[in-house]
Amino acid sequence: MFDDLHQPTLPSVRDQAMAWKVRLQSGHATPTDRLQFEQWISADPMHQQEFEQAVEVWDKLDHVSPLLVKELAEADIYWSQHGDGPSTDSVGWKTHGGHVVSVMGFAALMIGLLLWWQPFSLVVHESYQTAKGEQRTIHLADGSTILMNTDSQLSVRLSTDERRVTLKRGEALFTVAHDSQRPFDVYVANGVIHDIGTEFLVRQSSVKVNVAVLEGEVEVALIHAEQSRAGTHPTVLRQGEHLFYTAQGRLSAVEPFNEKATAAWAKGKLVFVEKSLKDVLKEWSRYRADEIRIDDPKLRDLPISGAFHLDNIKGFLQALEDTFSIRVVSRNENLILLARQPHI
Repeated sequence: MFDDLHQPTLPSVRDQAMAWKVRLQSGHATPTDRLQFEQWISADPMHQQEFEQAVEVWDKLDHVSPLLVKELAEADIYWSQHGDGPSTDSVGWKTHGGHVVSVMGFAALMIGLLLWWQPFSLVVHESYQTAKGEQRTIHLADGSTILMNTDSQLSVRLSTDERRVTLKRGEALFTVAHDSQRPFDVYVANGVIHDIGTEFLVRQSSVKVNVAVLEGEVEVALIHAEQSRAGTHPTVLRQGEHLFYTAQGRLSAVEPFNEKATAAWAKGKLVFVEKSLKDVLKEWSRYRADEIRIDDPKLRDLPISGAFHLDNIKGFLQALEDTFSIRVVSRNENLILLARQPHI
């Protein structure tokens, strides 16, 4: 069960947590065991959470099967693979009373504990959403963070073997903590983004899904709807690259992107570089309940460049008036019209 440093060598965190609980419950844990346990518990937040689940399961077992717990507590089970470890014939472990706890018996005990654990398995499944104009940071138990942009909705599923996010609407910035044992996958529409330890943006619109990498790498693949799994060879995106895919199954080429403009919302700004006024207003509309409408069609393609704070729409409108001689008319609290200044 344990190597020379008394660290669990079991395949999953859940099994390791249960093994530590069994060892500590036996009543014969050594100071070295306890030191190594503290090192294990502090190595990963998931270790602490799984161990707490093990304690809860053990407490419930204690109520329904006190004899089993009593026998195990009396047994001096040796976990090391050296002189105090399993006997050479692999029949069982010695106890302080000279009895033997059989391997089969201990295996049955562990199976029983794991079966009891199923109703209490550590599976976190949460849903989050933001209103129009709202941004929200989600701190996950694994150390990852998700910054949700305006009018977005997603769900998160964390377990001992996977980290899965489903972006149902909107946009989010993912900063992922490395965990080689648990992949981090983001499902959006008919595609999946597989993280390789990175920071990346995902934005879902009515026509496409954009993926942009700020740091590290991701893999992007389309999904066969009937099979709900990746059906294309993944495309790798690296820092400074982006692509988009559509509901019709089109996967664009990999291209560089303007990080300053694309990720500006994460710092509370909107940045435009030679973008048409109609597209600029469309972007603003994602954050505002009121409507800004172009009254003169000739203004629709006016190129706009600049950086504006999301909470300063008045500054943006003032810049339009000062730079382009546009007249801003407030019809009511829900409608603003943009027209040309009359020539004098």
